[in-house]
Amino acid sequence: MTTRQRIAITPGDGIGPEVIGEAVRCLEALRERRQLALDWETFDWPSHRWHEQHGEVMPDDALDRLRAFDAILLGALGDPGPTSNPNRHLLPDSISLAPLLQMRKGFDQWVCERPARLLPGASQYLADDRAKDIDMLVIRENSEGEYVGQGGRLRPGSQDEVATQMEVFTRRATERIIRYGFEQARLRARRAPRKDTPERLRHSMAEPARARSASLPNATHCGTGATCTPRHSRPLRRNTRTSQPITSWWMRPA
Repeated sequence: MTTRQRIAITPGDGIGPEVIGEAVRCLEALRERRQLALDWETFDWPSHRWHEQHGEVMPDDALDRLRAFDAILLGALGDPGPTSNPNRHLLPDSISLAPLLQMRKGFDQWVCERPARLLPGASQYLADDRAKDIDMLVIRENSEGEYVGQGGRLRPGSQDEVATQMEVFTRRATERIIRYGFEQARLRARRAPRKDTPERLRHSMAEPARARSASLPNATHCGTGATCTPRHSRPLRRNTRTSQPITSWWMRPA
């Protein structure tokens, strides 16, 4: 017996409802054509509209209610409204975007995975004809770093005011995102997978990445500024100011 999958749909603000509306149309078509066991429920929160009516972006039990679903289809959050309306309901990002971070941390959503490729039938907006061959996968850690929300203000409002914003990197979270990146590269790439990590993060990401690459066969780690053989056939590009190689993480399907 097929288990039905339940999706929580939260359209959000601004362009969110319009985009999510089209996404739901796609889900409806897929469910009908593929006989998929999908159900979904739409929520008006989190959103500016909900805050304007209830004084909060989403209910206190929002995460508990979302926990009952198998997936969340989340629209854009934050709506500056028309600038021509001085009385518009405007919220700072620290309030309007807070649910996004609460979901990430509450559900341990630690991978931000962003594929970049030209889909069949889609318009190609880059003039270079090589753009049609781009097939990249960008992977970002999604739950730690600057997203932990650690920090504060000392002597607020005075000339001596100091703001602190702390980034947190745990060994567990760092290793799992690096391992995930290498595994995805290995699945997708024709040649040896490569992981790029900025050297400015040498204490949090670069050293664990080197250790991980050493433990995985056919993997090469390239930090920013490192000389690496590009994964594509085009000549190595260099920064015109520093003459340093510009490294990229290019991945093509096997």
